[in-house]
Amino acid sequence: DIEAIINYCLPIQKRHPEAREEIRHREEDLERILREQQKPVLKLAMLNDRLLVSGGAGTGKTMIAMEVAQRQAEQGKRVALLCFNQLVGNWMKMRVDHTVPRLPNLIVGRANQIMIEMIGITVPETTSNEYWERTLPEMLEERLTDPDFCVTTAFDYLVLDEAQDILARPRLWQCLLNFLNGGEEKGKFVLFGDFVNQVLAERGQLDQSIAVLENISKPTHYHLSENCRNYKIIGDTALRLSGFKNNVYSGYMRCGGSISNYDIYFYSDEKDQLDRLDQYLREFRLQGYKSSEIVILSFCADDACAAARLRRSGYTLFPAWQQTSGNTIYASIHAFKGLESKVVIITDLVLGQPDFQRHLFYTGMTRATESVRVLCNRNSMNILMNWFSGKDLP
Repeated sequence: DIEAIINYCLPIQKRHPEAREEIRHREEDLERILREQQKPVLKLAMLNDRLLVSGGAGTGKTMIAMEVAQRQAEQGKRVALLCFNQLVGNWMKMRVDHTVPRLPNLIVGRANQIMIEMIGITVPETTSNEYWERTLPEMLEERLTDPDFCVTTAFDYLVLDEAQDILARPRLWQCLLNFLNGGEEKGKFVLFGDFVNQVLAERGQLDQSIAVLENISKPTHYHLSENCRNYKIIGDTALRLSGFKNNVYSGYMRCGGSISNYDIYFYSDEKDQLDRLDQYLREFRLQGYKSSEIVILSFCADDACAAARLRRSGYTLFPAWQQTSGNTIYASIHAFKGLESKVVIITDLVLGQPDFQRHLFYTGMTRATESVRVLCNRNSMNILMNWFSGKDLP
């Protein structure tokens, strides 16, 4: 009786799920939202031979592109799922290679690399922009004059992710079209891209390629307007710091998110930045995140970034191009475009430099499905706070 009274008087015991379990639940919720985002595009792809899908960062373009390509390949078509970015190409190929059953008629990767492999070119160990922008297209064009070669290597269906980067390079785009049965006019394709919000040096060429595409291909259009990757606090902050007006997204499909998902630290010197970076890495590991779920992105090149310096001091970090598994990786924001990570830490932020690319806030911060941390030089505090408050916008 005494024991029963004691048990009766005890407060209700609430179960607190482990941190790792909470992360898994959020991941499952994100996957469910993405499936909803896919449905209209998948239907349109089945009903239309040529489709142009636009959308801002975080609207699910890459995952939808992979699903479209897989479904077309399952019908027996020879399908190419291509992109311009090397890291995205590697990631998509890895995902597809692990799909069961494996589809040998689905070719996946970076557009340049796939075409190089198909025509058997050996790329020099050291290359310049001249090689990629002029020499390689010339070699491709010469090989494509062989009709027998074109017949044996042609694709029935083309899916492009981050298509704005390829359309902005007309010679590369034309080379790809030569691999597609039916070409630009009658070929079957779906192009996914952020055609409005990406700041490109080749903007004029992109607009011209789209105009020609509209005239010759007459594709069906679909716009993905809802952000299905980021919490609202992260997406809105990315837009504000990039100087974009809040018309990129019609809304955010994910609920939740709070000020704990975003933080900025103003470091006084390089040692202070590295100490805070080390602290962030430890904190996220204690919160249940795996090392592989954390990425460090920089406004600098790999060899000049804070992560590389922390690595030289003995920390286990790897550049993204090394493709290690189970470790935290680092890359420039440019290189990581098109990918995502649960946690993103942005480093080496120094404002006021003439070549500073403010729009990279949009690209970098929207990589995060969970949390963002920003490390900014203290001398840049006033500029950043003005941007954050929107005082610089008309």
